[in-house]
Amino acid sequence: MLKLKEPIDFPNAVPIKLISAKDAAAGATDPGVLTWVTGYGVTRVDPVVYPSTLQKVQLPVVSNAQASLVWKEIASTDMMAGYRDGNKDACSGDSGGPMVVSVNGENKLAGLVSWGSTNCDTYGAYTRLSLFESWITQKTGIEITFIAPVPRGDSIVCYGTSTSEYIAAPVTGASAYNWSLTPLNSGTIDGNMETATVAWNSGFTGSAEVNLQISRNGELSDMSALKVNVAKLTKIISEPADTVLCAEKPVTLEIVAEGYNLNYSWSKDNDLFRSGPTGIVNILSATTDDSGHYFCEIKGSCGTVVSATSNLTVLPVTRIVAISPDAEVSFGDDLTLDVTTEGHSLTYQWQKDGKSLEQGISSNLLLQNVNAKDIGVYRTTVSGTCGTQLSNKVYVYVKKPDHSTDPEFFVWPTIVKAEFNVALNNDEKYTILLQNTIGKLFMRKKDCQYQTLINISDLPPGIYIATCYNDIIRKSIKIIKK
Repeated sequence: MLKLKEPIDFPNAVPIKLISAKDAAAGATDPGVLTWVTGYGVTRVDPVVYPSTLQKVQLPVVSNAQASLVWKEIASTDMMAGYRDGNKDACSGDSGGPMVVSVNGENKLAGLVSWGSTNCDTYGAYTRLSLFESWITQKTGIEITFIAPVPRGDSIVCYGTSTSEYIAAPVTGASAYNWSLTPLNSGTIDGNMETATVAWNSGFTGSAEVNLQISRNGELSDMSALKVNVAKLTKIISEPADTVLCAEKPVTLEIVAEGYNLNYSWSKDNDLFRSGPTGIVNILSATTDDSGHYFCEIKGSCGTVVSATSNLTVLPVTRIVAISPDAEVSFGDDLTLDVTTEGHSLTYQWQKDGKSLEQGISSNLLLQNVNAKDIGVYRTTVSGTCGTQLSNKVYVYVKKPDHSTDPEFFVWPTIVKAEFNVALNNDEKYTILLQNTIGKLFMRKKDCQYQTLINISDLPPGIYIATCYNDIIRKSIKIIKK
């Protein structure tokens, strides 16, 4: 950096602003930006020709990655510009000269000619001044970035507010404070040096900016701005109605509200269970424990509102928990079959051998003074608000009294997995036939006497008919193989 002994005093020489880091961050020196480079460097390399007047050339900024196709080592403080194979470039004698770019219509010094090709026909390097802003200010006291102080005041204004006050920090040497408000339909602003008053338009909501630009010693600062949100009052647009659904189904409770910086606090049965920026509660698979009274408190920058209470009722799914086991009951006794269930508004229909029973419309089925007609397969259908279930089968067999003195066959058990017994209460021989319900013969066993063990483990589950007979007696018994 060169410090002059005396100030430059030329009528046609005016200071040029230096580019700032803020300008660079906004894209003022991005690849593709066109720059102007000026100087008195050579205009021909061989033979060397120097110009008699100031020369200028327009060159595009290129990325360091692009320039590395020509130059292998490029410092991060270098900004590259020019054409890979061109006849435009800064050249010998231009070193230290200015590279300027346009920032909002104003030329600013962005780079200094640094190094390049001896033939001046490819990408050249320029010192990237935006990286030295702090150093330049520290060494010279020159304030590269003259920015007006950001106004202080409300950044959130609630709808219906008539006026707001804004204040700027004093700037030494300032001759004028130029206040403005955007967009124009947001209201009007009246400024008096460091203070200003905004009169908001009654129908406006949304984003606005209170802008300030300062004039000092004939120089205008960069404009500063305070972003202001003219926010809607906190208001509920819609809320959930009472909901009834079956368990294991999804349910969504949703509050739609307007306002600014909204926070939703959900409560169930007066206990807070969720708080955050969303008005939606998603329950992916509801349970009966989710039933309750729900409401939401919504707090925003412009007020607090509370929703009405929404009642959520989750009904249990129809389910059979247990049913009576298979039963063997004596002739003339009573038998009760029970089913244990869960669900809502349940109805029952018992069946015997696939046919509905008129008396079977509750959770228990009472069979009184049973006889052979009650032998069979029982099950029940349970229906409710949330589904229908069919129970497992229950096998019931009625045993005949064993005190008869007449010849009698006895078969037990009649509900089996593998074996059952056949016996005759005298010493006569007998034959046993085993058939299915459509008459197919599976077994014939002759010359049986007293008690006989029959093994049907190799037969599939189902209902079979065991027929026991001789010249005196014949009897058929239903055998249920599980």
